[in-house]
Amino acid sequence: MAKRANIDLKFLDVPFKRALAMTEIGSADIMLGPNRTSAREQYMLYLKQEPPRERKKFYLRPEVPDIVIYEDLIDLTVAVLRGAVYFKRFDNDETQPKEKINTYKSGLQMVVLNRLDSVIVPELLGDHLVRKLGLSLKKATFSHEGRPSYIAVSKKSSLVQKKRLPQLNFAPDER
Repeated sequence: MAKRANIDLKFLDVPFKRALAMTEIGSADIMLGPNRTSAREQYMLYLKQEPPRERKKFYLRPEVPDIVIYEDLIDLTVAVLRGAVYFKRFDNDETQPKEKINTYKSGLQMVVLNRLDSVIVPELLGDHLVRKLGLSLKKATFSHEGRPSYIAVSKKSSLVQKKRLPQLNFAPDER
């Protein structure tokens, strides 16, 4: 997409909540992966093309009983990425103990250290981090498709000011 629009990208790896803030104030032009919410629509424009949805999985220590159905989460404290949303039932469940974390890496490590019972992570990222960090964790049977994630552009970005969005904002049939 950037190549086609002749835009040079510089990637910054920052905590999710900071990426949201950077997009809101305009210090980041593009953000990969945010879910669409009415609050975020105040400062982000979402590109038409929706990346494939990624399943959200719960990662646990091997000795912790499997999560097979949603109700198996009862009494488990789950790490959630600060500022992230996963799926409506989970996000709105006030009885579910949740611990906010800055990075999925730190959440996975807290599970290994027995500080938390589980962490919910997009599956491909979770699998990558578990392998990369050499962690002894298992994935729960239960998962959820989750909400769609997008590529979003800050409304304060020069890409918007210079009317470059049409070069980026395409649907698959517009190539």
